[in-house]
Order: sequence, then C-alpha cells, then structure tokens
Amino acid sequence: MKTLIQELADITTQRPLSEVAKECDIVFSDGKAPIEIKSTVVQDPFKAALDYTAEKKKISLAVFGRYFILITPDATWMRALRLYQEIERLE
Repeated sequence: MKTLIQELADITTQRPLSEVAKECDIVFSDGKAPIEIKSTVVQDPFKAALDYTAEKKKISLAVFGRYFILITPDATWMRALRLYQEIERLE
C-alpha cells in the first residue's frame, strides 16, 4: 500500500507544472520551483494553499521543492489536508 507521500510523488510526475498552474486562481510556492512560474512566495505553500481554498472556495496550487499539488474546493481538499498532516508528522 502506498503512503500519501508516494501518491503525491506519482501525481507530480503526471502533468507539467506550467500546465497545472494555468488552471489555478493562485499559486503559492517556496521559491524553489524547478521552472519560473508566477507565484506568491511563502514559507509554507501547502498550508497557504489549503487555507486559501478553504476560505475562498477557489482552486489553488502549492509548489514546494520539486513537488506540487492542486487543491480544489471539493472532496479532494480533505485528501490534501490528510497529506499535509502526514508530511507534518514525518518532519
């Protein structure tokens, strides 16, 4: 059985970051993205994206290191929250 972090790694490689970023209302990053994209640089982009999507009910993107995750205001938001909590627990 895959961990949520392994699932994130698999999802990340399925689509180019630039393509995913075009679908979002806002992009949060840690400033270490592998390519140049317009984003709001914050210390914890995953948390910022979760909070933004929960509050505004809009699509956001979190880019951290070489990983990224699209967060939508639907049932996938809870999956993203569980992933965030797992990452926090491992650190």
